[in-house]
Amino acid sequence: MANPFHVFKKDVGYFLKNRMLIVTFIGVALVPMLYGGFLIKGNWDPYGQLQDLPVAVVNLDKGAEYEGKPLNVGEEFIEELKDNETFDWRFVSEQAAKEGMVSNRYYATITIPAGFSENAASLTSETPKKADIIFESNSFYNFISGQISENATKELRNKLSQNLTEAYSRSMLSQFTALSDGLSQLAKGASDLHDGAVQLDSGAGTLSSKLHELSSGAAKLHSSIGQLQDGASQLNTGLTKLSSSAGTLASGAEQLGAASTKLQQGADKLADGTGQLKDGIGSAKDGADALYAGIQKLIDSNDEFASDPALQALLAGSKQLSEGQSKLLQSATQLAAAQDQLQGGFKQLGARFPGFVSGSKQLGQGASQLAQGAKKLQSGIGQFSTGSGTLASGASQLATGADQLGTGANKLASGSQQLADKLSDAAEQTASLHADEKTIQMVAEPVTIVANDDRKVRLYANGIAPYFLSMALFAGSLVFTTMFSARRSSSDEADGFPLFLSKLLTFGVMSLAQSLILSTVILYVLGLKVQSVPLFYMYTVLTGFTFMFVVQTFVTWLDNPGRFVVLLLMIFQLVSSAGTFPYELLPSWAQAMNPWLPMTYSIRGYRDVISSGDFAHMWSQAGRLAFYIAIFIMLTSLYFAMTKKRDRDEQQMPVKI
Repeated sequence: MANPFHVFKKDVGYFLKNRMLIVTFIGVALVPMLYGGFLIKGNWDPYGQLQDLPVAVVNLDKGAEYEGKPLNVGEEFIEELKDNETFDWRFVSEQAAKEGMVSNRYYATITIPAGFSENAASLTSETPKKADIIFESNSFYNFISGQISENATKELRNKLSQNLTEAYSRSMLSQFTALSDGLSQLAKGASDLHDGAVQLDSGAGTLSSKLHELSSGAAKLHSSIGQLQDGASQLNTGLTKLSSSAGTLASGAEQLGAASTKLQQGADKLADGTGQLKDGIGSAKDGADALYAGIQKLIDSNDEFASDPALQALLAGSKQLSEGQSKLLQSATQLAAAQDQLQGGFKQLGARFPGFVSGSKQLGQGASQLAQGAKKLQSGIGQFSTGSGTLASGASQLATGADQLGTGANKLASGSQQLADKLSDAAEQTASLHADEKTIQMVAEPVTIVANDDRKVRLYANGIAPYFLSMALFAGSLVFTTMFSARRSSSDEADGFPLFLSKLLTFGVMSLAQSLILSTVILYVLGLKVQSVPLFYMYTVLTGFTFMFVVQTFVTWLDNPGRFVVLLLMIFQLVSSAGTFPYELLPSWAQAMNPWLPMTYSIRGYRDVISSGDFAHMWSQAGRLAFYIAIFIMLTSLYFAMTKKRDRDEQQMPVKI
C-alpha cells in the first residue's frame, strides 16, 4: 500500500530546496503578526493619552452676587480645569477658539456664558435659571475625539454642579437653627391646637346631644301645629258666630231693659199689694185669734159646751185658723220682705241695664275684632307650621352636622397630637443637623457609585484584541492562498487522497506558524496580559485552523472567485461578529448572520481567555470552531474525491509545492 504522505514529503523537500519559497513562507507567516500587532499596539491605550488632546476653554462669565457676596463660578471652573489633566486645556478668547476649531487645532470648545454666575445664583429667586455650559465638539476633524471630549465634559459638569450644590447646601444648612426654633414653636402651637380640639370634641358631643333633642322637639312641635291650626280655625268660626250673636245680644239687652222698666213698675205695684195683703192677713189673724178666744171662753163658761162636739170642732177649727193666719201672716211678712228685695233688685237691674246694653255692643265690636285677629292667628299658625317644618329639618341637619363635627374634632385631636409629635421630632432632628463640611458634601453628593471592577477591562487593548486577532488570522489565511496553490502540487503525479492530505498539512502548518508567531509577539513583545497563556496559545491555533480551512475550502472549490467570496465573508464577519459594538446595536440583517459565522465564536472565546477567565464558556466556543474545522475539511476532501487531475487547473499559477 502506497504511503499517503509521500506527496507531502515531496512538497516539503521541494520547499526546503527553494530559498525564495522559504522567504515567501516566512513572510506570509508574519502577516497576522504584523496585521494584529500593529492594530493592537496602535490602539493599546488611547484613553491614557487624552492629556495631549487640545481642547479650547472660553470664559465669558461676568460674575454675580449671592447673599451679598461676590460669586464668579466661571473663574472657579477655570481654576478647576487648571488642576485637571484630563485634556490639554487651552484657555483662549472666543475668537481664537472659533479660529482654532475651523483650522482643526482644537478637538472641542467649552464656553462659559456671560450670565453663568448670575444664573447659578438665581436658585433662591422667584425665577431660577439653569447655568448652562456650551460644549462644541469638532467631530468633523475626528469623531472619536469629539465623543471622548463630550463625555469628559459631562464629568466636569457634574463636578461643577456638585460644587454649586455645596454652596447652596452651606447656605441652606445655616438656616436650620432658625428652622428648628420655628418647628419647636409650631410643635407648641400644635399641642395647644390638640387641647382645643379635645375641648371642641367634648363640646361637639354635648352640642350633638342637645341638637338631637332640639330636632326631636321640633319634630313634635311641627306635628302639634296641625292641632293648633285646627283649634285656630274653630276659634275663628266661633268668634265669627260670637260677633254675629253679640249684635243680637245687644238688641235683646235693649228690649230686656225696656221690659225691666215695666217689670219694676209691676214690682212696685206688687209691693203695694203685698203690703195691703199683709195688713189684711194681720187683721184676719186678729179676728181669728179673737174668735178662738171667744169660743174658748164660751166653752170654759159652760160644761155642756165643753162636751159639745160641734163647739169642740169649732174651737179646733178656730185654732187652726188662727195658726194658719199666723203662718200666713208670717209668709206675708216674708213675701213683703222679698217684694222689697225684688223691688230693690229691679231698681238695680234697671240701673245697670244701660251698661249691659253698652257692654253688649262693645262685646259685639270686640268679638268682631277678635274674629279678625283669629284669622290673622290662623294665618300666622300656618306660617308657624311652615317655619316649624323648616326648623325641624334644620335641627336634623344641625344634629347631623354636629355628629360630623364631633367626628372631625376627634380626628383633629388625634391628628394635631400626631402633628405636635412629628414637629417635635423634626425640631430635634433639625437641631441635631450641623452645617459642617462633611454634611455639606453629603448633601451635595448623597449618592456615589462604588465600582465593582471584577469584570472591568482596564486596558483598551484587552477589549479590542479579540476583534483584531480574529481579523489578523483571517487575513493571513487569505493572503496565503494568493502565494501557494490550493489545488496543485510540485509532484505532477499527485492525485486523490495523498494530494488532499498534502494540501491539508501545508495549509495547517502555515496556520500553525501564523498562530504561534502572532501569540508570541502579542504576549511577550507587546505585553498583553491574559488569563491563561497555554489556553491563549491553544485558542489562537484553533482559531487559525478554523479560518485557514474555511478559506482553503472556498479557494479550492472556486479558485479566484473563491477568494472574492472569502473577502465578502471577511467583510460580513467584521460587521456581524459584535467585535466592537454590542450585538443589540447591530442592524437586523447583521444580527441574523451573527450566529452562522465563525468569527462570532472566535471573538467570544478570546474575550474569555484574555479578560473574563470563563474557561467553561471558552471551551464551548472552541467546540463550535472545531465543528467548522470538521465541516470544511470534509468539503475540501470532497473536492479532491470528486474531481480529476485535468480539471484542477487554476486561473493563476502560484508556486506549486
